[in-house]
Amino acid sequence: MRTRLPIPLIAAVALGSGAAPAGAVVGGTPVQTPGFMAFVVGRQADGLSEVCGATAVSRNVIVTAAHCLVDESDDRFFSPAKVGVIVGRTDPTRALGGAAKAVNPVVSYVTNAAFSHDGGGATHDVALLRVRDPVSSTVRLLPRSLADLAAPGRPARVLGWGRATAKASGASPTLLSGALRIARASQCGSRFSHWDPGVMLCATGIGATTPCAGDSGGPLLVSDGATGRLYQAGIVSYGAGGCPLGTPSVFADLAGTALGTFVSTQAAKLQHAADGAGHVTPTASPDTAQGGTLTWPEASAKMRTAMRAATGRNPTVDHYGCYRVGYTTYVCQPTWHDAAYSYTGMMTVTPSTASFRGERASRACQARSTRARCASAYRFGG
Repeated sequence: MRTRLPIPLIAAVALGSGAAPAGAVVGGTPVQTPGFMAFVVGRQADGLSEVCGATAVSRNVIVTAAHCLVDESDDRFFSPAKVGVIVGRTDPTRALGGAAKAVNPVVSYVTNAAFSHDGGGATHDVALLRVRDPVSSTVRLLPRSLADLAAPGRPARVLGWGRATAKASGASPTLLSGALRIARASQCGSRFSHWDPGVMLCATGIGATTPCAGDSGGPLLVSDGATGRLYQAGIVSYGAGGCPLGTPSVFADLAGTALGTFVSTQAAKLQHAADGAGHVTPTASPDTAQGGTLTWPEASAKMRTAMRAATGRNPTVDHYGCYRVGYTTYVCQPTWHDAAYSYTGMMTVTPSTASFRGERASRACQARSTRARCASAYRFGG
């Protein structure tokens, strides 16, 4: 893919000790890497390597963007032997430079027959990779019955190791998360000539946040406020060159579409093939295990209690954005408000503590001005 506008959000690097992607979410917040988050590397014919985000959706199946598997040096798909995956690492680039055993080999992969791309974008932009070794943590795909969680106006999160600023030449050593809002199809349709609402989702950053180069293949995540469960609704596909703030980005749509059905069906087939090859199912995932010493109802109640104690006001949580780390900790990126302020940031919940770091903005001020002018740093609980 050649670099024209708009551009796929991919990065190319030279691998080696201490190598860093030339190309994290602009304006993102560092987060603890969930066990389902993956990093895909494809070795090009010219010696460079393409790097992208990805997610584990079953024990041996990784989902990423199809354009991440196209060798930019000859515009052909990589052979599986030239593709590898790193799962659950804080700094996967460092892991690449330090130990070959960090890479989980790809046995095979599938893409949608309708996938197409040029330098300006991609359609049906999804690939499913079967990896040799089973992983211990997965993320759920958003089912058709919950497609409204990805409706216009709903909050979402994007994760990635791409550029942290539009002018950055390297990646963040930690995974970054950015707050987005699902946008109307017309917002992307008026901007991108490749836009297809049948297989794509449109989302814009909340505040100074947007996906950028190197974030391709990573997840667009939504959460169910009733259960606290996290779902993957989309895959980072492409956006405007230069990563301008306020401009929408395009995601492959997994939220109850035909493309989502394709992913679910192919994931089941690939997992069945892996199971037939004699792979052993690992023990329950810390991120997805049921039960444990801190349940979701307990964690969400503890969050609201801590918010109420810190502010003296009753909170309304608009978006939890949580995932489990181990059996006793939830890492969340909530947006919430009370009568006086709106809040956004990061919250860590354990059986004994609930701490928040982020910002709050006066709602009265926001009625007259922008959130950026009204916000200030805010924290409690540690």
